[in-house]
Amino acid sequence: MITSELKNRVAQNCSGYTTTYSIALINSITYGSKSCGSCVNYQRGRCIEELFDEIREIIKLN
Repeated sequence: MITSELKNRVAQNCSGYTTTYSIALINSITYGSKSCGSCVNYQRGRCIEELFDEIREIIKLN
C-alpha cells in the first residue's frame, strides 16, 4: 500500500504533476500541498504517465 506521505513526496518532485483542482480550491483547503491523488495523471490508483516508480526510487536514494 502506498502511504499518503509517499504520494505527497512524489508529487512534490514530479515534473508531470498537474492538479485536478482549481488553484483557489487548493489554496483554501490544502494550502497548496501536492499529492498524487490530486494529479490528473493518477488514475485508478496508479500513475498513467509511469512517473511514480521512477520518482519513488530517486527519493529512496536521497
